[in-house]
This record gives sequence, structure tokens and C-alpha cells, in this order.
Amino acid sequence: LISTITVVVPSPISEVIGMPETLEIGDSYDDETPIKLYVRDDADDPVTVFSGHDLADLDFDPTFTIAPTPGNPRGRVVGVVTYVPAVGPVEGYLKVEISSLQSRRAVEGESSVQCVLKWTGYEKTLLSTTVRWLPRI
Repeated sequence: LISTITVVVPSPISEVIGMPETLEIGDSYDDETPIKLYVRDDADDPVTVFSGHDLADLDFDPTFTIAPTPGNPRGRVVGVVTYVPAVGPVEGYLKVEISSLQSRRAVEGESSVQCVLKWTGYEKTLLSTTVRWLPRI
């Protein structure tokens, strides 16, 4: 399932598309099955620059965290975020990878998701939403 999430970052961003509503505990969201986040402005155009900082900059060092309770290490899952630039007509995106070792740390139920874009001396919270972790059967 993919949903549209309204983000907390002011203009030029109006939405982030691609964050699933549910994830499975123990699954790998790896290079073959990553979470793809597309950042768009009000005109539905891709956004890659934030106050002069580009997603392709060498000092780009984002964080992606999912936790049932902010500040609590129990159930905390950390993903690795990289920027995949546009190629021809294919839009660029933020690729989030979560290993099965990380997803096994998840706690069943609703958790907070936060993606923070970071550069030297500058950071922006891109995504602040929730996801529901489902158990494996």
C-alpha cells in the first residue's frame, strides 16, 4: 500500500509520496524492494533543493527512524536513506532501505516515522507520519 502523506516542511514542499501505510516485522526493505519517497511541490514537480542544499550534495546525510514512542529505544527501527537522481523521464527519489535485522526490532502496532534531511549546518524534517507494523504469520 502506498499513500500520500502531507509533510510538515513549509514551501516549496507540498507532499511526500510513497510511504506505505503498513510494514511487516522481519521483512527486508532492501535494494530490490526499498521504500521510495517522492518529494513534490505545489505544482506536483519534483523537489531536490532545500534552502540551497541539494539532495545530491556530498554532505547530504539524512536519517530515517521508526519508533513506537519517541525517545524510547525499544522497537526503534533505523533505515538508510540515499538519493537516487532522475534518469531521463524517471523521477529521482529518496530510497529508504531497512534490513530484516532492523525490522525485527519493530513492535506490532502503530509507530511514528520521521525522515530528517541533513547537511552540514542545515537540516529539515521531511516526513513525520505514522506506520503500522504487522506481525509475520
